Amino acid sequence: MVIPTANPDQLGLFQSGGVDAVWTVEPWVTRLERDAKARVFLDDKDTITTWLVSSVKFLRDRHDLAKKIADRECRTDKMDSAESSRSAEVTDRGTQS
Repeated sequence: MVIPTANPDQLGLFQSGGVDAVWTVEPWVTRLERDAKARVFLDDKDTITTWLVSSVKFLRDRHDLAKKIADRECRTDKMDSAESSRSAEVTDRGTQS
């Protein structure tokens, strides 16, 4: 299940076991790693804002689910990127006279 959370709430939820993994950005990635012993399991080099962070326990116990989440995120990012490129092409054609 995906639960929307505010970035400042993620550390407490993670530490209490309220969530097993989060999508987040810096500086929250570093805080989760340092303060909650979280580990980054997807660092998507094509985007600067998507990080998937989880507990070691989640990766160990639910590796199959972690992989599915990471694969889906990568596919979604690629679809979004392709859609942005198509939109830019249409916009460029529309402004050329």
